[in-house]
Amino acid sequence: MLLNFVRTLETVAPALAVAIVAGALMKTLAPPEALRRVFSRGYRSVILATVIGVPLPICSCSILPIVASLRRAGVPTYSILPFMLAAPAVSIPSIILSLTLLGPEFTAAYVCAVVIIALTIGALSRWLPAAAPAPVSAGVRHHHGHGCHACGFREAGVGRGRAFIHNLGELTREVLVRVVIGVLIASVLSLLPLERLAGYLSFPAGILAATAIAVPMYVCAVGSIPVVSALLSKGLCVGGGLVILILGPATNAASIMVLSKLFGRRFAAAYIAVLSALTLSIATALNLLTLTLLGQA
Repeated sequence: MLLNFVRTLETVAPALAVAIVAGALMKTLAPPEALRRVFSRGYRSVILATVIGVPLPICSCSILPIVASLRRAGVPTYSILPFMLAAPAVSIPSIILSLTLLGPEFTAAYVCAVVIIALTIGALSRWLPAAAPAPVSAGVRHHHGHGCHACGFREAGVGRGRAFIHNLGELTREVLVRVVIGVLIASVLSLLPLERLAGYLSFPAGILAATAIAVPMYVCAVGSIPVVSALLSKGLCVGGGLVILILGPATNAASIMVLSKLFGRRFAAAYIAVLSALTLSIATALNLLTLTLLGQA
């Protein structure tokens, strides 16, 4: 296990270094204050929110204070939901790491799926149950130890150079720890006789099993990629891998509780249901396409 752990880290190290630098740059150039200003420009903000959210290296924990501030500022729901999905589900670091471990085809399907789901969620948001009025206090406080980049650095007017250095160190701690944990989990999975559970990992059962795992648990996008890589090598269907990468970061327990607090329980439940249905539909289509292509090969 230790040898496999070290070899995997050696494989991802170059991509991880590039990803961290790129992520720190994105954090420096796209502060939450700027995001709030551009999210209230009519229905075209659905596309804008998705485009802005995709490259940003924001984990599921860090997105919550930003979503709360957007909600308090009166940003439309159709802008908040695509951003809340796209930002934690995919980022520049996760794309680079996915290219290294999962390959270009899977990475392209992964990014396209996130974009399609985010745009669809924004378009369907008007038909979700009416959201509760925006609270004066969202109940989500900003704790400086949780890895969010919207901290007092910008409030104090620190220059971009120092902000970049700060973000570089912060992102190194945030991403590196999660990747190491993800690689460690993947190394443990490589030792388990998961081949005996092939019937539960293959399509279509693998998609349902991945959903049951991904929805309630907290998993960071970059940390989940080594885990998905290990599970795919053990026989998990590609659709199941896609489900973990999307639903894991987007539907953890913390996000569900914050959604319920900000928008109401009925709205949160409908959002999770629609998000899950869209993800499962795309994952199933990807799996059927893969099986078709394999059959023609």
